[in-house]
Amino acid sequence: MKEEWVLRFKAEFSDKARQARKTLEQAWTDAREAMFTALSEYPRNVSEVAFSNRFDKRFGHPIGRTREFTEPTPAITDETLTADIRHFKTATADIQADTDWMQTMPVPVPLIASLTAERITELVIKIEGGNQNTRIAEFDAETAAEWIPAELQETLIKLATRFIYKDDRFTDSD
Repeated sequence: MKEEWVLRFKAEFSDKARQARKTLEQAWTDAREAMFTALSEYPRNVSEVAFSNRFDKRFGHPIGRTREFTEPTPAITDETLTADIRHFKTATADIQADTDWMQTMPVPVPLIASLTAERITELVIKIEGGNQNTRIAEFDAETAAEWIPAELQETLIKLATRFIYKDDRFTDSD
């Protein structure tokens, strides 16, 4: 009789703990979604990558965590989820109020305007192969989009975006 009672109590307790965690995970998802919805409605064009990096730095997370951690996992503690929810809500209010850290958020630089001929040449070399001593062509940023073969443009844009956000001149230094 006691064993049956213990098993029933354990099952009930486990169900309550599981439900509490599920509720917390849903609150985390909702708060994160609300933050990014507010960002998408922000009057200025702000890069999600730049925002996530600034957010991580502001709340003491490792850089890139907000982009990488997109759904709760069992390894993430309840305390971490609770802290994140608080941070997401704070950031959402800051976005909506257009606070100082949002006003100084870097705005994405148009791809072609941000790349010099030298950088575009280096990226094309990486895509087509060859070495850094090879000069594919001399051209300026205004004609670069026309010069790059159509089949390479999508790959180049992805590579260039990664290249830009790793460049110190285009990342947040605060």
